[in-house]
Amino acid sequence: MKTKMKNIDRVYSSISKGLVIISGTALLSCSSFLEETPSAILTEANFYQSTTDAISAVDAIYASVQSGNGGWYFGDFYSTTDVNTDDMFTDPSVGNATWQAWSQLNINAEIGQIDNVWNQHYITIGRSNAVIDLVSDDIDIKDRLVGEAKFFRALAYFNLVRYFGDVPVTTSIIKNLDDAFLIAAKRSPSVEVYELIEQDLMDAAAALPDQWSGGDLGRVTSGSAYGLLAKVYLTWAGYPLQDASKYALAADMASELVNNRSTYGYGLEENYLDAFRTNVGKESLFEAQMKSGIGVSQGGSLAGIATFPRNLTGILGANYRGNALFRPTPDLVNSFDPQDLRYQTGMFTSLSNPDGATASFDPHVFKYIEVEDILEQGLVLNDGGVNTKVLRFADILLIYAEALNEVNNGPTAPAFSAINEVRSRAGLEALSGLSYADFQEAVYRERRWELFGEGHRWFDLVRQNRYVSTMEDFKSTFQDFPNPATTSTFEIKKNIQPYYILMPIPQSQINILESDGDLQNPGY
Repeated sequence: MKTKMKNIDRVYSSISKGLVIISGTALLSCSSFLEETPSAILTEANFYQSTTDAISAVDAIYASVQSGNGGWYFGDFYSTTDVNTDDMFTDPSVGNATWQAWSQLNINAEIGQIDNVWNQHYITIGRSNAVIDLVSDDIDIKDRLVGEAKFFRALAYFNLVRYFGDVPVTTSIIKNLDDAFLIAAKRSPSVEVYELIEQDLMDAAAALPDQWSGGDLGRVTSGSAYGLLAKVYLTWAGYPLQDASKYALAADMASELVNNRSTYGYGLEENYLDAFRTNVGKESLFEAQMKSGIGVSQGGSLAGIATFPRNLTGILGANYRGNALFRPTPDLVNSFDPQDLRYQTGMFTSLSNPDGATASFDPHVFKYIEVEDILEQGLVLNDGGVNTKVLRFADILLIYAEALNEVNNGPTAPAFSAINEVRSRAGLEALSGLSYADFQEAVYRERRWELFGEGHRWFDLVRQNRYVSTMEDFKSTFQDFPNPATTSTFEIKKNIQPYYILMPIPQSQINILESDGDLQNPGY
């Protein structure tokens, strides 16, 4: 009891953020949430009784995915799962010690981005639990609203279990501090977390429509749930859980979407860059919707300015400013076929302004850059307007191909068709006649080329049980792009550790519980 009383203030800033409801009032201490969505902080007695209020509560779940100080697809989550791999790095000339620590793999429990990821995901879980528990039975669309909430709860737990491994689990609102401490102090085994994710997504798929229209475009659908479940099963089948029975389920879920495209409205965009420039297009199963021009950290993305080159303002003008926090490594760039349209359009090495001035630079990611935004207002930190594509149909095709290869101990005709559909858009020749091992390797390479800079690389390397070996090879061969303007050299990814297949539990959580370290992941 002494410990609980001593730490009660800190509970509100961490454990209970998004989780605790006491005396009928939601206690979410994140000030930005209180400012952004006051309608979601009403009392249990008078909220969720009308359809309008219930929809507002679900909309607050969507908002939690894109807003806040960097925790979800706004910035930190997808960035920290690329910059710690052989795909992306932060140049030390940027002068950002925090991101350079990621780039050099100096990872520890005190890093702010890890704390952000933890807190923002539990905010989403808390909002989802509130909708699931409190929406009135009298609301006609209750099943649909609960389905949306279960999708996001599943997505949050999927991200957390991949990021941290065993994590605290709650599936209902928490009504007192005793319960909050008990939940926070117990990490549920990863298998149990996956079982919850599986059930939530099955429930969501049954409750949600196949497609939306009009003002509801962008809301999750049954196809979103099937697609995420395919990705969940593929991950579950891989390292470290290695439940091979899940490959067949991954293939089944992906097949539902691949073979029923008119039902769900999915397909590849004609051009690769259109998959990112088109908001809520046919390739998007779910995307975090970003809004620029409404204020820093108010729903915009970090990605635009973070992937744009530095030091161009003197050549192109004041609006052409970037901080180049996340650059593609030479290893990634050199892995592409030069004729690959994903390289030709997804990266860029020069840019011209309307006056005809041109700047050239090393390759940078172009997926999150809108030239119109540059011309109108310039790139603003945490205020980019390009939506973050969380799950694309191209990913589903590659999941389908990989799972079929595993189930059949070799590629089938549908497996070749799936991977070749992705390659065809990229302008590459079709694959044929590959063995099990060669096809497996082909899918791994294709995922790297198709999904670079989208937060998938670390997760893919971990589930393939090749993260440590890949980074050991990478650190020994890394060279920066030739740059005649400088003779400086630096090392990245030099501190790879075998336990880096998981992130550390944030030290703030350990401190709240005054733990002796038994809650921390091994090695940290």
